[in-house]
Amino acid sequence: MLKVFGFLASVIFLSAAFFFSLPFFVSAATDPIMWLKFDDGSGTTPQDSSANNIDGSFTATNPTWSVDVPSVSFSNPYSLSFAGSGDAVDVSWPVGRNFADTDPRTFSFWYKPTANGEGSYSRIISWSNDRLEIAGTEAGPTTHKITYFDGNWHATNITLTLGTWYHVTFTYDGTTAKFYIGGQLQDEHSLAGRSLSGTLRIGNRVQQLDEGINGNIDDVRIYDYALNSTQVGNLSSGSNNPDSAPDSTAPTVGLTVPSNGATVANGEVTVTATSTDAGGVAGVKFYYDSTNLIGGEITATSSPNTYTTTWNTSALSEGSHTLIAVARDVANNRATSTSITVSVDKTAPIISAVASTSISSTGGTVTWTTNEAASTKIVYSVDTNYASSTAEADTGTRVTSHSQAISGLLSCTTYNFKAVSRDAYNNSATSSAGSFITTGCSGGAVPTSATTTVVTVSSAATSTVTDSGRTIVVETPANFTATSSSVTIQIRGLSSNSVLGSIGKPSSNLSSAAAIVFNVTALIDNVTELDSFSIPVTVSYTYTDSDISGLTESSLSMYHYANGSWSQLNSCSVNTAINKITCSAPHFSIFAIFGTSPSTSSTSSSSRMSGGAHYGCKDPKAINYEYFVSSRPELCKYSKLTSPRNLEMGMTGEDVRMLQKFLNTNGYKVSNAGPGSTGNETSFFGVLTKNALAKFQSANNIFPASGYFGSLTRAKIKALGFGGVWW
Repeated sequence: MLKVFGFLASVIFLSAAFFFSLPFFVSAATDPIMWLKFDDGSGTTPQDSSANNIDGSFTATNPTWSVDVPSVSFSNPYSLSFAGSGDAVDVSWPVGRNFADTDPRTFSFWYKPTANGEGSYSRIISWSNDRLEIAGTEAGPTTHKITYFDGNWHATNITLTLGTWYHVTFTYDGTTAKFYIGGQLQDEHSLAGRSLSGTLRIGNRVQQLDEGINGNIDDVRIYDYALNSTQVGNLSSGSNNPDSAPDSTAPTVGLTVPSNGATVANGEVTVTATSTDAGGVAGVKFYYDSTNLIGGEITATSSPNTYTTTWNTSALSEGSHTLIAVARDVANNRATSTSITVSVDKTAPIISAVASTSISSTGGTVTWTTNEAASTKIVYSVDTNYASSTAEADTGTRVTSHSQAISGLLSCTTYNFKAVSRDAYNNSATSSAGSFITTGCSGGAVPTSATTTVVTVSSAATSTVTDSGRTIVVETPANFTATSSSVTIQIRGLSSNSVLGSIGKPSSNLSSAAAIVFNVTALIDNVTELDSFSIPVTVSYTYTDSDISGLTESSLSMYHYANGSWSQLNSCSVNTAINKITCSAPHFSIFAIFGTSPSTSSTSSSSRMSGGAHYGCKDPKAINYEYFVSSRPELCKYSKLTSPRNLEMGMTGEDVRMLQKFLNTNGYKVSNAGPGSTGNETSFFGVLTKNALAKFQSANNIFPASGYFGSLTRAKIKALGFGGVWW
């Protein structure tokens, strides 16, 4: 025998067993009195798996946990990796378990050298005062042989290969010491006795902590009796129990869910297998497309012999994929199920024919169709966040014709919505946006225009809508409310005849000054209206000249309808040059403008006198010039404009009306019927006026013929002999 000093340093399938006899503490003849499996995987105090709680603790430099383990049936998930430089695990050996000189004992462990060790004898196992040493090198850090010291140094003849696991066992029956590697006896000699106590160190020398290994150690066991050669062979073959040979029979395993050929969802899919084994199933792993692990090993059963995992297919391609289950028993035998093929459906339904019906003051119904059976849901809101939704319906039996009611809504309010349908395979489709306005507006009026603006309260904002030439502008100052950080402002144009016919006018001597009233609301959410402000908002109403026909323009005032009555707004101003009235408002409601008639009839543009004579204004410069009348100068009306101005899209004024009359009279029709047609000219310069003017310009060689009324067009009209200050 060669003399050997030390501690195992290199690691190759290696297990060393140390055996000490303390029968009064042992619960069964085959149980270790200390068993550091090193399967903790974390922490600095490796736990003893025996009944005696003889735990270890890391030295200051700390070995590291490793998933590199012996490929044998007991299959601990972790080992400890040591890199010299003070790495070690210390065990404070209990006094009550000290070994007397001739007490039987067995030490067993797995060892894998990975690099040269430290010192002459790199210690795998070391006891206080060098009473027992097992090393991985002999007389130098590069000679990788198992050596041990029990009063004298002994060496084996096997040179260890770096990167290979070895099983190592030392036994002593009170008279004879034996040393095994891989179940094969390497040394046998008489030993008068050797007491052991104090500190057991794993991975380095107790005395100096300067002769450590570079390698891995796993499954360290100490028994209080000497294992025989059969028992040593069982351990070295990978058995957990030295009294039984390793189990070599693989478990049975088969996939049960989903079935072969099934179509599965785009998302979470339940996968189930059954597995049995006489010695017990340790766990089952599931794989898709042969090698892709689904989650981790499933060790807990959902029902007897049944193992279940969840497979998320959302990142996979559409189409065919394979599934297998791999079962492992407690002896580390593995079996693979028969592969099945499934198809992942990732095609969403197609939504069409979306419509809103049965609209009431508190809700409505949305209908649509899908090209495949799917569920039914609506997302909706007064803004475009679609934060509210109905409960998903038709999930049990999915349908292709969908109908979903929305209830609990506010009256006379715009709601935006989208239809959502999800098929049986978790593919979801969302329609384009739609909207409806609930009924219940004042007087039963149907909105003729509507707009929605989401306002950030911390900043000033403007909301605008134009309806038949009338425009309302709502200006909210920064921080106009402390109730919410954002507010949805909705404006709807309503027929003044319908509204005023229902709720009346502020007083009998007032007349409506516009054909459109505007309903303005501020919404915090789908069902909560903001009815007052910390800071007043500004509301401006631009009217048309036809709106105030027969009224004194300076008498115009704006009113809002709230809490069942009309109230005149404060801080109002009327700009007659641009037909605009501007007021401040403490809250939103219905806004309308009213005025009074002149006190005399002298403002009438024409009159019929006695004898049937028809009197009117004969001054061509007047805006109400008539040719076939008898002259009455007091009936003439003149433009507010003191000088001509250029005209373009979006402008309003009496000069716009006169331009429309000029175009209609000279064969360039603004419109054949309705607003802008002959006799129905308006004061609003819109696209119809622009198009008619462009035709006039093109016919009279005015370029560019863009529909802009400027100096070139003005000069042409003068050249044609038409008079009037309106150009």
